[in-house]
Amino acid sequence: MELILEDVPLKLFLKLFRPEDKVEVKELGDSWHPSSGFVNESILREARQVNQIISHEYDFKGLVYFEALISGVEVKYQDEQYILKGSRQELDKVISSIKALDGSSDFPPYNYKLLTP
Repeated sequence: MELILEDVPLKLFLKLFRPEDKVEVKELGDSWHPSSGFVNESILREARQVNQIISHEYDFKGLVYFEALISGVEVKYQDEQYILKGSRQELDKVISSIKALDGSSDFPPYNYKLLTP
């Protein structure tokens, strides 16, 4: 199954998962880093949990590409949208988080589509 989410900042997107969820960052491309202009996944080589990315000093506001495995969900950010692939149960957890956070003061209303095979 696939879940497609509109463009939101990476750190807000990651709050849809639990802070202790395991994360494996496979690829990352960000073009606004103040020191080097462009950074890749090596900036997060130490990150093993979602909260380590959320608490990272850099904000990833120039994100152009992101690919990771987060708690069994394949995540790809490209063309200003997140595409999540996983089981119905895994994606239902993400949808529950969207509904719980949707429209709260820190979160914009999320637009999403669940695509079934």
